[in-house]
Amino acid sequence: PIDTLTIDKVEIVRGPMSLLYGSSAVGGVVNIVNNRIHREYSEGAITQFDLRGETVNNSLSLSNRIDYGVNKWMLHFDGSLQNTTDQEIPGYARSKRERTRNPVSPESRDKLPNSFSKQNSFAVGTSKIFDRGHAGFSYYRFDNEYGSVTDPEVSINMIQNRIE
Repeated sequence: PIDTLTIDKVEIVRGPMSLLYGSSAVGGVVNIVNNRIHREYSEGAITQFDLRGETVNNSLSLSNRIDYGVNKWMLHFDGSLQNTTDQEIPGYARSKRERTRNPVSPESRDKLPNSFSKQNSFAVGTSKIFDRGHAGFSYYRFDNEYGSVTDPEVSINMIQNRIE
C-alpha cells in the first residue's frame, strides 16, 4: 500500500536493469521513491502542503510534508488524510438486464453503494548525512478502509506498519 499524496517519483525499470531487484523481477519493476530517508543534506526547513477535493464523491484529501536539516541531520515527517463517500453515478448501479433478471428492493440509484474510502497515513524519519554516504531510519503507518462494490456487506480495512 502506497499513499499517492506523498510520492516524490515513480520509476519504471525494465529489461536487464530489473534484475537488480531480484531474479523474479524479469517482467519489470515499479519503484516508488520518497524522501523519508534522505540521501542529501539541505539546511533548514522544506515544507509541502496539498489540499484536494472532488464533487463526484465528496472527497477531501489533505497531505503535509516537512523536511528539516540541521548539523548534517535530516528530519522528516509526512501525513495525509483522504475521505470519500459513495461515488455518484447517472441512473441505476446495475444494468437493466440485471435488474430484470434479479430484482432487488430498494434498487440503488444515482450512487454506487459501498464505494467509499477512508485513508490516513503518517511517517517519520531521520538521516545522518556523511561525506561518503548516509544512514537513516523511518517508520510508516498506512490505514485504509474501503468498501467493495460487488458486495454491499463487505468492507476492507488494510493496515501496514513499515520500518526501514
